[in-house]
Amino acid sequence: MIHRSSIIWIGLLQLIIYWLCKGNLHETAHWSRNINLSSPMFSPDGQFVAFKAGVVRDNILERRLLIVDVQKWQPVYQLLVQRRKLTEGDIKNGDGQELSEEYQRYGFTWLDAERLAYFDLEGKLWFLDVKGNPARPEHVWQANRIYRVVGSHKGQYVAAICRTPEFRGIACLVIDIKSRSIIHKHGTSMAADPYPVASFSADDRWLAVSDGELIDVIDLGQKQ
Repeated sequence: MIHRSSIIWIGLLQLIIYWLCKGNLHETAHWSRNINLSSPMFSPDGQFVAFKAGVVRDNILERRLLIVDVQKWQPVYQLLVQRRKLTEGDIKNGDGQELSEEYQRYGFTWLDAERLAYFDLEGKLWFLDVKGNPARPEHVWQANRIYRVVGSHKGQYVAAICRTPEFRGIACLVIDIKSRSIIHKHGTSMAADPYPVASFSADDRWLAVSDGELIDVIDLGQKQ
């Protein structure tokens, strides 16, 4: 298992270096310091793997969401989430590494074997059909800011840990994937990091949301 994981990560690193440096491998002498990868997440059928990547070149920070076909080891989709020039303070404090606060402001989750949900730094939630030709994102919902998204096991719902005008603190909103409508809104007492964590039951009936030292359990079968 460890050996296989190492091979996968070596392959991913090679792909990222090639894509983000546009084949100019001589620019990657310090890639281990200037590239930041998230943990990979496989699609339910194992055909695709998605991950976040940030790279610094010439004091320019670029962040991408990348989806790779595992059998072909070729990119299916890559989204440029952010591109900006690092300030002197960024370089001094982070030595070119991704800034942790910004890094948490974009993420993703698989909805099923063909669809993925992701959010960007502006608080927009998107759905993406990775098997579409071409794969095209669909803007589903807008929050002030999103911190996490979690897909349910049977592909019915996606939960967003976010900030909205309705709640003073961080909230958890549940979106019905088919109708694109919000079916539940749950406020928490948490106002900052660490952000709440949400988890669906195996039958998609229940949702557990952390709230400080408490765990709130929500029955999604009951209309709010």
